[in-house]
Amino acid sequence: MRYWTVQSSDVVRIIQQKGIYLPDFTKSTYLQKQEKLGALYKVILNSFNEINDLSGRGVVSSFMDMTIKLKRSLKMLMIFLDL
Repeated sequence: MRYWTVQSSDVVRIIQQKGIYLPDFTKSTYLQKQEKLGALYKVILNSFNEINDLSGRGVVSSFMDMTIKLKRSLKMLMIFLDL
């Protein structure tokens, strides 16, 4: 199984420095460019928070592919990004 997400290198740096990343839709540069998606993201966030009894400010979307068996580490990603 392959599991990945599309994030900026800033997110990778935060994870590397702090060991955790807490998403916040109000800081999303993507949502600032795609304002029409704001209502959809709000529904996704509210649903996630309600189902999990949380009060998060954002969620990280991800993708999964069951056909690919390769594993990649954060170290390999950092090499790829040349960080």
